[in-house]
Amino acid sequence: MADKEALIEQLFDIIRSMEEKGLLDFHFRVNYSLHKEACDPYYFAELLSNLCSDSQISIRGSNQSITKSLKNYA
Repeated sequence: MADKEALIEQLFDIIRSMEEKGLLDFHFRVNYSLHKEACDPYYFAELLSNLCSDSQISIRGSNQSITKSLKNYA
C-alpha cells in the first residue's frame, strides 16, 4: 500500500510540473484526483493518452477551419 501512495504522490508531482510548464491546467489534476483511488494502475497513462489524442483532434480541426477560411484577396 505504501508503494501505491508513493506512486500517486510521484504522479501528482509530474502533474504539478506539467502545470507549471503550461502543458496542463488544473482540470487534469482534478480528474486524476477523482480517480486516484481506482484499482487501475494504468489510469494516469490512459488519461494522458486521451488528453494527447483529444488535443491532436482539436488542433487538426482548428487547422482545417483556418485553412478553409483563408482567402486570397489579391
